[in-house]
Amino acid sequence: MQVLPHPQGLEVILFPAELLLFRNILARILGHYRDHPAGEDRDLPKPYADMDEEEWKEWREELRHFKGANQVYLEQWLGQLPPEIPHAEQPRSWIVTHKEIDPLLMILNDHRLMLAETHDIDDHLMEADVTTLENAELQQALVEIHLLAWLIETILQAKSAA
Repeated sequence: MQVLPHPQGLEVILFPAELLLFRNILARILGHYRDHPAGEDRDLPKPYADMDEEEWKEWREELRHFKGANQVYLEQWLGQLPPEIPHAEQPRSWIVTHKEIDPLLMILNDHRLMLAETHDIDDHLMEADVTTLENAELQQALVEIHLLAWLIETILQAKSAA
């Protein structure tokens, strides 16, 4: 996978296996946003202990708008990703416009945080050797968190070079 500056924003070059993986990640993020719409869950924990009821309500509403807007981007991107061609070996390109770069970064980081929260991954576990872990779901979550961190950093570098 490569991310290069492009006149319209960034060009993401994906080999077939990377395209399949990236499409799967975006689809899972979209599924999570659809299955867990923010702002509708009264059991959603307050991000700050000293938040009063009104601030919490506003925060949930902002989160709902954030996820709603990102859901639109995810649906759009899944439709724009180049099609998978069976037995193809050549990389495929996907253009991320200037306007889409920051939302893409936020969505990828949001997913990293959600994975860490869902699997109770702390700083110590984040540094663990994935091959020594017995839980396959935890292994997958850690690999995905590190992959997304690398992708976010790669996008930031390409963005600054543009």
